Amino acid sequence: MLNLNKKVCSHCKKAKEKKEFSARGARSSGKASWCKSCLNKWRKQDKAKNPNKYKQYEFARGLKRNYKMTVDQYNKMYVDQQGCCGCCGKHESEFKKKLHVDHNHTTGQVRGLLCTRCNPGIGYFEESIEKLEMAIKYLEKFKK
Repeated sequence: MLNLNKKVCSHCKKAKEKKEFSARGARSSGKASWCKSCLNKWRKQDKAKNPNKYKQYEFARGLKRNYKMTVDQYNKMYVDQQGCCGCCGKHESEFKKKLHVDHNHTTGQVRGLLCTRCNPGIGYFEESIEKLEMAIKYLEKFKK
């Protein structure tokens, strides 16, 4: 008897509940051919074999999700800044991580690329020019 709530995974060949398959609108069934369990196992193995591929994928995904920008846009900004932090001017090679995308937390506007020190520094001062000026005045009091 045909069970409409079940589907056979084309990888493990087991009949499983349809909820155990991801949605795939392009498929006639509306579901993926592999069950979520098989797909997750395969992804984990593939990620272990190809870590750079996944690192690049996650980077591109993060840029799109967080800043609505592409890797090409990031790379153009990187070239325009000559690989240097837009704030302190140090080259990316002086840090362990890539330059971070700096953006206005209110408007979402991307401003530039900053190093791992300057980016959180601006965040700690809540992107406030007044607070940064107060910090400058404070430091100037102790200038020798």
